[in-house]
Amino acid sequence: KIVQIGLDVCDQVEISAAQQQRVWRVNTTATRLMQTLTPCLQASYRQRGLLHHPDHIRYNDVPAMAYVIDPSLFTCQEVHVRIETQGQHTRGQTVADLRGQSNAAPNVTVAFGVDAPRLTDLWVKRVENLRG
Repeated sequence: KIVQIGLDVCDQVEISAAQQQRVWRVNTTATRLMQTLTPCLQASYRQRGLLHHPDHIRYNDVPAMAYVIDPSLFTCQEVHVRIETQGQHTRGQTVADLRGQSNAAPNVTVAFGVDAPRLTDLWVKRVENLRG
């Protein structure tokens, strides 16, 4: 089964500064690496205007991992999706038949929304549990 968690959904999930501090306190090899890399990521996102709050951070793999743990965090729809291979301007893009006009059977579960507060809370708690 294929599930698509696009960047439009990832964009909705930001880890707050307070949540980041909770993760840094875990003090594992992984959290220390994240703490080292986060300022560079934040600067890049800020420069491109991709953060809703300047002291927050996005880790785009977190929503995909969260779907595996708790799909109820997401608002999804079964959709027929194809990858454009011939388009001059759209080559490599996914094309979703949201209106069912192709009459093709749905082949992908596409996430359109996420309960970001629940997701970030779940993620922080899971990382904090690595302490013990």
